[in-house]
Amino acid sequence: MIDIKKYTTILFLIFGIFIFSKNILILNSYSYDYTWTKNITWGILDTLNEKYSTYIEYMDTKRNNSDEYYKKLFDLYYMKYKDKKIDLVIASDDNAYNFIEKYGKKFLINIPVVFCGINYIQKTNINSSKNFYGIGEYEDIDGTINIALSLHSKIKNIYFLIDDFTQSGKIMFQELNDNINKYTTKYNKNFEIIKVNHLQESIKKIRTLKDGIIIIQAFLKDANENILSLEKSLEIIEKNSKLPIYGMLYSYLGHGIVGGVLTSGYYQGVEAAKISKKLLTNQKVSKEDILKATINSNQIFFDYNQMKKFNISKKLLPKKSILINNTQSFFEKYKKVILIYFFSITILTSIILFLIINIYKRKKAENIIQKQNMELESSYEELEAQHEELEATQEELTKNYKKIKSEKQKNIEINDKLNKIIEVTEKFSKMNTTFDEFCNTLLKAAIALIPEADYGSISIMEKDKWNYIATVGHDLNILKTLDLKPEYALQINGTQDIKSFEDFHLGNMPQNIKEKLYKASKPIKESLMTKINIEEKTLWICLDIDKKSIKTFKSYSKEIINTFIYLAEKFMRLNLRMDKVKSAYLDFSQKLATIAEAHDDCTGKHVIRVGALSELIAKKYGLNNDKVQDIKNFAPLHDVGKIFVSNEILTKNTKLSKEEWEEMKKHTIHAKRLLTGEYFEIALKIALNHHERYDGSGYPMGLKGNEIPIEAQIVSIADVYDALRSDRPYKKAFTHEETLNILLIGDGRTSPKHFNPKILKIFEENHKEIKTLFDKINKN
Repeated sequence: MIDIKKYTTILFLIFGIFIFSKNILILNSYSYDYTWTKNITWGILDTLNEKYSTYIEYMDTKRNNSDEYYKKLFDLYYMKYKDKKIDLVIASDDNAYNFIEKYGKKFLINIPVVFCGINYIQKTNINSSKNFYGIGEYEDIDGTINIALSLHSKIKNIYFLIDDFTQSGKIMFQELNDNINKYTTKYNKNFEIIKVNHLQESIKKIRTLKDGIIIIQAFLKDANENILSLEKSLEIIEKNSKLPIYGMLYSYLGHGIVGGVLTSGYYQGVEAAKISKKLLTNQKVSKEDILKATINSNQIFFDYNQMKKFNISKKLLPKKSILINNTQSFFEKYKKVILIYFFSITILTSIILFLIINIYKRKKAENIIQKQNMELESSYEELEAQHEELEATQEELTKNYKKIKSEKQKNIEINDKLNKIIEVTEKFSKMNTTFDEFCNTLLKAAIALIPEADYGSISIMEKDKWNYIATVGHDLNILKTLDLKPEYALQINGTQDIKSFEDFHLGNMPQNIKEKLYKASKPIKESLMTKINIEEKTLWICLDIDKKSIKTFKSYSKEIINTFIYLAEKFMRLNLRMDKVKSAYLDFSQKLATIAEAHDDCTGKHVIRVGALSELIAKKYGLNNDKVQDIKNFAPLHDVGKIFVSNEILTKNTKLSKEEWEEMKKHTIHAKRLLTGEYFEIALKIALNHHERYDGSGYPMGLKGNEIPIEAQIVSIADVYDALRSDRPYKKAFTHEETLNILLIGDGRTSPKHFNPKILKIFEENHKEIKTLFDKINKN
């Protein structure tokens, strides 16, 4: 019967969510690809819950900052939100705040505004409206200087790198310029404000700086007047500076600064969202709330990689510092294990000392007894009864001693068996253990733990195949060559004791296979057999007693083998799951690669050839099998970033312009947007670096020599070879001989200096095999 009351309540709750939910407009000054803005947005959304509906706008005012642009933004926002009920606006950074001040009265009437990321809040006219609340972006200059000088007390110079084309840069420059004399007097150091603008001019200036530290708050522009991101700007500055760099923005962390009191966009967003929730639930927001929120948005951070670069000890860091990229010492990493080990050694030492004392006391007692015995012997007739009693006591002691010795031997045997089980479970816990390795360890442990067993085997049935994968005693090499089928095997249920080896193989087994089977097997008196059925696979475990042995399997042996059945079943299920996950990843990788190359490789053979050629070169180079397989699987993803490059550029059959070529080169960096997570680590190395050149003339980072990952070096030459041998809209394919000549001698565009000399030598020595492989794939 339907519960009317229950369903009515659920419908009322669902209806209430739609009726009473609050609408929040999040207005960001900058674009989403600006990390600061992205972090603020994440902080807001992480703090709000499902009761709030959000509309998010990105004004992109770092690229567009004219009055006409702001007017057009107003027209757009007015059209979008004039008929929507907005309950609250969150504005991030100065330009969004100023936009609302100017235009908000025309379409955001009587709506509370919560701001964050406002520079130098005390200079803005925040209190002019009761509906404006929020937090300022407070760069703690003094705090950062104090932290830096506590770690570099002997330096003479402090350099401020400030840009002069952004709003935040202009404000920071004015603040520093007004207080430069105060800083010089307070810290007794030479302070210099350096305006940075264009990339090359800034690099030249940075390379001349010495005997000091750098405090950065700047963007850079490239030769085309494009504003580089904070992170990219800092990475270029750090690469060209010999001095430690400090900052005041969280966005810099992990990109080249040692540390500082950092303003975090994420925490600015979190605090703004907290204030918004208070306002939307009619709670009062006090000045203390604002002050607390501002303080909470700044934290002390350090990058351990940069600390190591400048030999800075962790012991010198202030309390409550947050450390990233921290590498733990051996003791820190294994502290619990070391303490447990030390505690165990202490207990064992105490037990040993206790036993030594007991043995000493026992020997002392035996000496006393012997002395008494000698005294009693002198008066044997008189004390014969007492003497017999002592002999009985001595016999009892001897019996107990033998019993203790026997128990000790049993403990040693039990300990050995436990070690065998531990060895199997350790194999089970290692995810890089192959199924064959696990079965081999499992079989050896089972034979060691079941004393009657002399030999054994493990085999697997899958579909119409039956293969041996591990043996002890029997000839595995011969057994692997047999064309065995599942119908040849004995049909059993559970664990079964088979008294005759001839009964093991029934069915329609041909005589010639049977003879080879007997030849590969040791003579057997008795077998203990069991099997595991998982999906379409059946695993057989068989333990055998030698034909000449007088032993026979005991009942508890079946119980022991069931323990190994349990372990094998768990490992097989885990192995199957891992295979499915890997297959899904590889299938996804191949689809991505095919999409990326669709513009000039409609057959998809380019990515297949590059994968196969890279695999061949990696093998010749001497990499291990796992690394070779990873290179084969992920080489096809080398150009996956082209998905984000304009199709007009990709399909253009004439020479690209300078701007088009710069856009094309970004496909290496675009790969970061797709290849994330631990599984795609090698794929990202290949995609990001396969256009780097061994002589440092490549892109995107200009890496040189062994700075380039070996995976990318291998895929690079395979990609160039395949590109030269393939038709393109702008060229005809070269022959193998012409391509080989270009790689080894050069043609003005491609040079042998572009490649690792060892890899180039391998290519030259194996060029016939490479040609054969290329032609074979093209024909299929």
